[in-house]
Amino acid sequence: MYNETLHYTGNSMLGVFQPGDAIVTCPVDFADIQVGDIVIFLAPPAYKMPTVHRVIEKNASRLQTQGDNNLSADPYQLECTTKFRLAIKLVRQNVEFELSRGPAGYAEFCRHHRMVYWRNWKNRAVRLMQKTAPLRCFAPALADLKLNVFHKSDTPKQALLYYHDTVVAIYNFSRKTWQLQDKWGWYFPVKKLNRNFKAD
Repeated sequence: MYNETLHYTGNSMLGVFQPGDAIVTCPVDFADIQVGDIVIFLAPPAYKMPTVHRVIEKNASRLQTQGDNNLSADPYQLECTTKFRLAIKLVRQNVEFELSRGPAGYAEFCRHHRMVYWRNWKNRAVRLMQKTAPLRCFAPALADLKLNVFHKSDTPKQALLYYHDTVVAIYNFSRKTWQLQDKWGWYFPVKKLNRNFKAD
């Protein structure tokens, strides 16, 4: 048995790891893997980068994995002949943390998964709200909104929509769309702002 360290990238295991974290791993036999363990493997058919995911199901010949930050399980099952490494420690800013295994690891996965479902539901609700703007009949007139575009040589270009002294929306130049602030998503559909206020 020998330990190896790899550095985490990606977002499928956010909540456990952050990009740049060092993960200390060791070889592990299929028979010794428990549901709740975090394992490292090369995903089929022939991924070049190792995958770091949690074991969520296991039988005598194969197992199922999933990232803690993913909504669904991986679209494949791993055979017992797969070469696995077990994640045993996390090193972040020179501080070591033991990683949960077995039932404790699966309980951690369930907590993370509930948070992912809640965040996904919340994001969908916000997108629906911004699309429908349920309080649009109470919104200030577009003529009452003031567009302010400013740019200095040493700062990125910025554009803001104001209603009196309150920022209603900030323009995202990379996505070419307005981003409504706080409660204003209830009053203005984003498409309406994009049609009426050009910041480019």
